[in-house]
Amino acid sequence: MIYCKNKKAKWDYEIIETLEVGLKLNGSEVKSIREGKSNLKGSWVSSKNRKQLLLKNYHVSPYNQGYEYIEQDPLRNKELLLHAHQRDRFLKKSEQKGYTLLILSIYQPKESKNLKGELALCKGKNKADKRRHLKEQDLKRQIQLDIKDN
Repeated sequence: MIYCKNKKAKWDYEIIETLEVGLKLNGSEVKSIREGKSNLKGSWVSSKNRKQLLLKNYHVSPYNQGYEYIEQDPLRNKELLLHAHQRDRFLKKSEQKGYTLLILSIYQPKESKNLKGELALCKGKNKADKRRHLKEQDLKRQIQLDIKDN
């Protein structure tokens, strides 16, 4: 089940490669995400001393039903959990000019209780690429309409 998507990412970036990663979250954050009270818009992934990847600017609203003795920061940096060789490979590729790391979605796989994220290596699109993408979408839509009419 998908709880949160970064819809703007596929419009602004070309997705080169994706990988499933774990997220290190608090219990109240997990409950809030499962209620749909989170937003990936404007979030990105950065490295801390090349030893761990952090999801920054991911907004998770505080959980209302439970009690928390410590007030949680909604924009707290969340650690991504993945193997060292995967982390190093993605960091090496993201250091090239024009490439960045993003989380495309937060979801729960059927066979697991834990929340996972879809880490993506992305390359930024320019205006011409975006216009070309719109033209392709219009052509596909027109072809489908023509098929339905016949």
